[in-house]
Amino acid sequence: MTEQDKREFKRMVNAVLAIYNKPKMEIDMLRIWFHKLEQYDFNVVAKAFDTHVTESTFVPTPADII
Repeated sequence: MTEQDKREFKRMVNAVLAIYNKPKMEIDMLRIWFHKLEQYDFNVVAKAFDTHVTESTFVPTPADII
């Protein structure tokens, strides 16, 4: 992912958390998540989030998305 993807990444993560009825992520936690996932293409990360939401009843962790 690139620096330009950060804003969309934040929206995506918070949308996923809303699906699981969880509060929005604090900025420090978002930075950690982004750091863990930034080596992957944004579209790949988005697809991984979509797959996780479809297949799991648990809130994802960065490891789940990787």
